[in-house]
Amino acid sequence: MSSSTLPSHLYNQLYLYRPDVSIGYRPGLHEQYTKWLVNYWYLQSVSPPTLDWMQWYSEATDSLSVMYRDDSCVVFQCLYIILPQLKTGAVGDAADSMLAKIEEESNNSHYLPLVTSLVECVFSVRLLQREEVWPNLSKVFNVLYTRAEEKPGVANILSRQIHRVVCSHSVTVSLLSHWLVQLAMFGPIHNKAHRTVEDAFTFLEETGVLTEAKLSAGEKRVGWDISDHEVRVLAVDSAICLCENSFDLYATLHDILGEISQAYHSLLAVKCYSNFPNAVSHRQRHRLLCLLLSLLSFAAKETKIQTELLSFLKSGLQKELQPSCRHQLEWVFIYLMRTSPQLIGTWLIEQMEPGLLTTEKASYVCSMFCIASHVCEHQVNDSSHLQQLDIIQSILPLITPWGMSSKFHMRIHAQATLLKIWQHAKDCGLREELSYSFPLLKANMEFAMLSGTATEKNSRKLLENFFYFKFDAVKDWSLEAIFSLWPRLLSMANGEGIPYCLFGQKTKQAVQEQCFHTVLRTCDPGTWHVKVKEGDNETEGDFTEIQRKITTWRTINPSLDCLEEFPANQSIRKDGLILVTSLIEKLPNLGGLCRTAEIFGVQEMVVNNLKLIQDANFLSTSVTAHQWISMKQVPAHCLPQYLNAMREEYDYTIVALEQTTNSKPLTHYDMPAKTLLLLGNEKEGIPAELIQLADVCVEIPQQGIIRSLNVHVSGALLIWEYRKQRLFEQEVSATTS
Repeated sequence: MSSSTLPSHLYNQLYLYRPDVSIGYRPGLHEQYTKWLVNYWYLQSVSPPTLDWMQWYSEATDSLSVMYRDDSCVVFQCLYIILPQLKTGAVGDAADSMLAKIEEESNNSHYLPLVTSLVECVFSVRLLQREEVWPNLSKVFNVLYTRAEEKPGVANILSRQIHRVVCSHSVTVSLLSHWLVQLAMFGPIHNKAHRTVEDAFTFLEETGVLTEAKLSAGEKRVGWDISDHEVRVLAVDSAICLCENSFDLYATLHDILGEISQAYHSLLAVKCYSNFPNAVSHRQRHRLLCLLLSLLSFAAKETKIQTELLSFLKSGLQKELQPSCRHQLEWVFIYLMRTSPQLIGTWLIEQMEPGLLTTEKASYVCSMFCIASHVCEHQVNDSSHLQQLDIIQSILPLITPWGMSSKFHMRIHAQATLLKIWQHAKDCGLREELSYSFPLLKANMEFAMLSGTATEKNSRKLLENFFYFKFDAVKDWSLEAIFSLWPRLLSMANGEGIPYCLFGQKTKQAVQEQCFHTVLRTCDPGTWHVKVKEGDNETEGDFTEIQRKITTWRTINPSLDCLEEFPANQSIRKDGLILVTSLIEKLPNLGGLCRTAEIFGVQEMVVNNLKLIQDANFLSTSVTAHQWISMKQVPAHCLPQYLNAMREEYDYTIVALEQTTNSKPLTHYDMPAKTLLLLGNEKEGIPAELIQLADVCVEIPQQGIIRSLNVHVSGALLIWEYRKQRLFEQEVSATTS
């Protein structure tokens, strides 16, 4: 008898007395399922030394190759008991077999239950405690994490299991640090349908229909949004539990900080064209810094880790381009200086020495000024009068020369910092001592504070930023600020913010829940550049024109600032231009014309076959424009009847875009309101029989040698000319009325 099977009388007894053992007996299913259901009960009942585990493993992997879909879960449950008894090589082979099995079911409803069974089996406590199998476990994690980007729910299963292991079993192996950091920056880029739903919820929140209280009470926002939040929430909870349960806090923080630093600098190395605001790499860096901020209370306890952390922060500020991430790095800096005042003298003042700052980028220098302003302001309540005076007297001479810098941003940040420190010294009764030590600075500050000066105006604009205005890096260190308020104040994309009520009790005990300064909840997002008014005699930082993209969803879902223009936009599509493209063969041209037609309010677009709009080549250039414009099918051979009907029954003027002996220049032709524009084939143009049906032929005046333009370009020019003439008519009508 095989050691992995039971005699028939044991099977009969099991069915008679235990029909629902463990996983549950389901009569009539495959024989392999029944066998492994009983084996699972048997494995739970015997002691490990009495079994030949390799034979059990061999039979389990053989059964996986022939079992039905979700029936494989029972084998995974058996492997949960078998794997910890195997050698390293066998563990890796078993993991590969299970991965192969779930990949077979990746496109059906059984996929996630199989992933759950696999994760519980492979990432068990007993396997995590075996260091020699970590490479095998890392391979499984990397495969599943990659799949999570396209398979919703996989990352949630991973995060739940790791959270369960960390919080319930006090496992603190260093391998978990890498996984937690990966999960902490997880967040898929949602498609346009999801973003439209998110924008609709944002509109409801802005109008007061949907409040955070309703969300907290169980009125869920949207399923995919909450599930994405769960991954990051559990990752942060697990990291905090990992630190709390650690016997060596420095080693644990060293591992986590090392993983954060490595991931962060890898993201910074992404090419600059992928580093625009709210790009994937930007959002992932933001999430990494949220994790780091949530662990600050532990870092403040370890002197050795502070040195490593300061090195990482300095490197980040030297390379980081996004203002939002820079503010997060500055927050960590300020928190460390406040909780460990000795760092002010041993690190901050040394870093602000002129010999060091003059070699740094302007953004780094401005960050140092910002940190210094917070340290000088809030250190009053944490130290004695003499200690505070000593700190300010040490910092002021380092900042003052920068107030005359030739670079606008350095100069304005230095001036704002000096104004803030000087005003706070006045409020705290330190100005007499400072006036005695810095008489020239006193005169300059009094002049700068006079209302109406350019320095005062520009500095006030900067000081109105929430980060300068009303923010305490220690008192406002909270889950609400890190995960809910700051994503909004830093102008992060919708969906980045996480309600603090979603975090677990242990996290709420380690990090305070709500901000100390409630005014932060009503602050406006920060202004990242200071715009100088005309006449202030400044050239740098003068941003009078910035790129603005039209938010498409505002023409679909009503909002407060588009209700008036929405009816006007809809009226454009009545009795307007009809674009006939049935003769065009190349799908990129059709897709481009569809996009142009939608943007300029064409009433209807006619194509040879409506099936073409589902082709990938069409969709690559139309970018869903076909969903917002009327599309009609008229085959090329039916065009004569269609053109005659549109002229006779609907009073449309047929305008053909073609070079003929009698064609009119586009610049000399006024298009009627009811115009039907006929475009020709890429090579052959418009057939002679269709030209005879046109009311007029127009051509685009050319100056070069090439005979013709691309049909997409030609059509776009005529569409714009039609729209321009309609706009001109509206302006004339408005003027005369």
